[in-house]
Amino acid sequence: MLKDYKKKKNKLISFESLDLNFFDDFTNFLFNRPNPKHPDTVGLKDDTVNKYISVFKTFLEWAAEREYHENFAYRKFSSPKTRKHEIVTLTNEEIDELIKLDLSNESRLERVRDIFLFAYYTGQRWSDIDNFNQNDLKKDSESGEYYWQFRVVKTKKIITIPFVGRIKPAIDILQKYNFSLPKITAQKFNDYLKEVGAKAKLNRRVRIKRYSGSKGIIIEKVLCDFMSSHMARRTC
Repeated sequence: MLKDYKKKKNKLISFESLDLNFFDDFTNFLFNRPNPKHPDTVGLKDDTVNKYISVFKTFLEWAAEREYHENFAYRKFSSPKTRKHEIVTLTNEEIDELIKLDLSNESRLERVRDIFLFAYYTGQRWSDIDNFNQNDLKKDSESGEYYWQFRVVKTKKIITIPFVGRIKPAIDILQKYNFSLPKITAQKFNDYLKEVGAKAKLNRRVRIKRYSGSKGIIIEKVLCDFMSSHMARRTC
């Protein structure tokens, strides 16, 4: 982004040049550049711009601590505020369509559907689903019920997920794969999940609004095209 800004603006970027005017201009540049995810709109979303500025300021702090510069103007600049997102979730009926979908002849998609349902039942983040270890699976000596006890990747806290009640179907998924969830990259998972959603005919129209600075961006497409690993936790 900085290289693109430098080229478009024909400006020198150095530690010394990073004043508040630069941050105002750079932020405005991000809010007005083409959006690669939504070619028909202009401007990166608030949360994306916030992330870029926050990471940049973290780097500048790191560099200052190592005495690469003595310009602390960046500390006065506030990253753009983000708004709460409209989230997209599945209905109970749509979950049922995923459950009953016959994918026995398409193991690639069947594995993705099962991992999604496991995440839906347990309500955990993709990072923890991807990090699942069968050694974290325990069995209660009295009830005979399984539970999943692990350290959360994001918060580092230890939590326990009992496979009882509405979560119980998750243990069936684990047993199906001999207590070892299939491994797949997040990008491929999201791509294949959209295929699964299309096969399950999850095609209701969904319309949400995002923001790029003061500009509203309307995103409208069929439900299956919104599907990603995050949707499982949100739906739960």
